[in-house]
Amino acid sequence: MNNPPYKVYDNLVSKESQDKIENVIFSRYEGYNFPLYYSSNLTGDKNSNFKEEERGFSAEIYGGNSNERGSGHPNFPFFLHPLYEICQKLNYNIWEIYRARTFMMMKQETSISTLPHIDLDYPHMVCLYYVNDSDGDTLFYDRSKKNIIGRVTPKKGRCLIFNGYVNFHSASTPTLNDRAIINYDFNLMNPNPKKITYTPLKTYE
Repeated sequence: MNNPPYKVYDNLVSKESQDKIENVIFSRYEGYNFPLYYSSNLTGDKNSNFKEEERGFSAEIYGGNSNERGSGHPNFPFFLHPLYEICQKLNYNIWEIYRARTFMMMKQETSISTLPHIDLDYPHMVCLYYVNDSDGDTLFYDRSKKNIIGRVTPKKGRCLIFNGYVNFHSASTPTLNDRAIINYDFNLMNPNPKKITYTPLKTYE
């Protein structure tokens, strides 16, 4: 596609951070298990007849249905680190972070796409951070939600940024290994960008 409705960047997040985030989410530190919760519908569209393949595991990190922003996970600053590192290197000023979640899709025998969707029903940007190397492309659709107009393959340390309010997208189930991402919904352009002091990544060492 000549002018895809998204931007893809590799390794804006440092290698050290990539490794720590992957090890935390896949519970590779001794004595620590990252809490992921089963979901029968990862897209969260309660008005649709979702597919069986949309099952998986997720965790609310920041915002969402929490009564207070940031109360989704006790170590939410750790998980916001990739977004701030990415935006800093792209010279983006963050206006507000609406929501941050992590998703894990388990490998299956065949790859099937989930339902096309948008994350929020008001203007926002999306940053998908790919936690590990896997298959299971992210797919983009035209406004009919029937025709695929772009796809991005997961790769550890890769981030995918796009306008989440107008671009319908979906995930494909992986067939080689489990697929984990962090999904950030946010907005830009505040002349006095909101700053959150994040917990150093050594939190989980």
